[in-house]
Amino acid sequence: MKKFKYLSLITILVALVACEQEPEKLQFDVKLKADKIISTIADTLVVYKNTALIFNMTGNPDIVTFFSGENTHAYEYRARIKAAGTPKLDFYYNSRQVTATQSVDVLASTDFSGVTDSISVKTAKWDTLTPPDMKAYINTNVAKPISTIDLSKYASTPVYLAYRLIINSAVRFSYPTFSALTVKNYLGDGNASTIVDGFTAAGMSFATLSENGAWKNNYGAATTGTTLWKLSSNTITVNTTPFAAPTNTDGKLHELWAVSKRISLDAVMPDAGISAKNVFDATADFNYTYTKSGIYTVTFVAARTTANGVENEVVKEMVVKVIDAP
Repeated sequence: MKKFKYLSLITILVALVACEQEPEKLQFDVKLKADKIISTIADTLVVYKNTALIFNMTGNPDIVTFFSGENTHAYEYRARIKAAGTPKLDFYYNSRQVTATQSVDVLASTDFSGVTDSISVKTAKWDTLTPPDMKAYINTNVAKPISTIDLSKYASTPVYLAYRLIINSAVRFSYPTFSALTVKNYLGDGNASTIVDGFTAAGMSFATLSENGAWKNNYGAATTGTTLWKLSSNTITVNTTPFAAPTNTDGKLHELWAVSKRISLDAVMPDAGISAKNVFDATADFNYTYTKSGIYTVTFVAARTTANGVENEVVKEMVVKVIDAP
C-alpha cells in the first residue's frame, strides 16, 4: 500500500511540473479602429487613401508580422520564388573609340557548359540579341542606355548572357565599357522582380579567343599591368592598352568574351512583411497608410518564439478597400 502511495505522489508531482513547463497558449486578435472605417461592404472595410489606419492588436504574441497586400507585400506570395513573367535585360554602353568595322554584340545561350574556356565558348550555340542602336552607337565617349532586350524566349529555360568583342589588333580599340546591368522579371500584376543587379551579381567570367597565341599569352603580362577586363560591381571595361604596341599589329582577329553565370529568368523575390511587433515591444496599436487606391488583403501573422525558433503561428486577415477622399 505504501509503495502504491509513493507511486501516486510521484505521478502527481510529474504532472504538476509538466503543467508548469507547458508554454502559455498563444492568444492574438487584431481589429481596425472603427473611426477609420468609412463603410462596410460585406466583409470589406472601406477606408480613405493617405489616412493613417490604426490596427489594435491584443493578446500575448512575441512577434507580429504585417503584410499590407500591396505588390511585394502579399502574404500568399511569401514563399514564392518563381513566377511566369516577361524577363528583360537593360544596360548602358560607352563605345569610346569603337568603329563601324568592329563587332560588339550581346548574346545568349541555353546549351553553354558554364566552363569559360575557348573550346566551350566556341562549341556552344549563341543567339545574337544586339539591339540596332548599340550597333549604331560608335566612337562616342558617353555612357548611353541601350534599348531594352526582351528575353521572353528564355523565360522557362535557364540562360547564359554574354558580351563579345571581335577586334583586329591593328586598330586602336579604346576601353569600351558596359554598365548598369539589370535583368528583371516583369509580372502580370505590374510588379517587376530584380533577378540580376550589376555585373558582379551576374557572376561574369572571361575568355579570350585569339588567332595569335603569343598575343593571347602576353596580353595582361606583368610588364604592362593590363588585364582583359576590368570588373566592378556595376561595370565591365575592356582594357585595350596593348593594342597601341607595334608588336600587336598582326592584322588577326581576337575575341574577348564576358559570360554570365546560369540565370533563371522566372525567378522572383518572395513577398515580405514588415514588423508590427518584436519580442521587446508590448502588444499595442500598429499604424499603416495606403497611398494608392485598391482592394487589399491585410494579413497579420502572430507567433511565439522558443529555443527552437518561431512556433504556434496565428494568422488574422481582413479585406480593405482604399478609396480617394472626397
